[in-house]
Amino acid sequence: MEVIERIRRDALEALRPPKVLPLADWIEGNIFLPSTASATPGRMRLYAYQKGICEALDDPAVSEIVIQKSARIGFTAILAGYVGHTVATAPAPILATQPTADDSRAFSVDIEALFEASPALRGLISDDADECDPACKIDPLAGRIGVQN
Repeated sequence: MEVIERIRRDALEALRPPKVLPLADWIEGNIFLPSTASATPGRMRLYAYQKGICEALDDPAVSEIVIQKSARIGFTAILAGYVGHTVATAPAPILATQPTADDSRAFSVDIEALFEASPALRGLISDDADECDPACKIDPLAGRIGVQN
């Protein structure tokens, strides 16, 4: 009887939805930057201004976010973290657009590396184009990456 109870408990635990965390906390707890994307690979740590961006992304009352920023502030990593958070905690279609096809390809490479480096994300999207087409594809003409779980 103890074995059945343990199996039942484990099965119910597996069905429990993931704990809801603010985006910034989720990123810091689950995102690992690969060496190809960061001079300091490993667990992602956010600065105060990055946490503010995450708060805006996480707020359902916010419909538009405008950011005036310089280059190389970790914004791409935040966006990749947001995509990862959505895929892991609230699977839904998500579209990340970039200004050019080259930017889109680069972001696609960054996303794939981040998903591979982060245990919470590893295996959540497919490498096989046949398996995820058309739900997960790069549209080089429009500079878009679509991911759908």
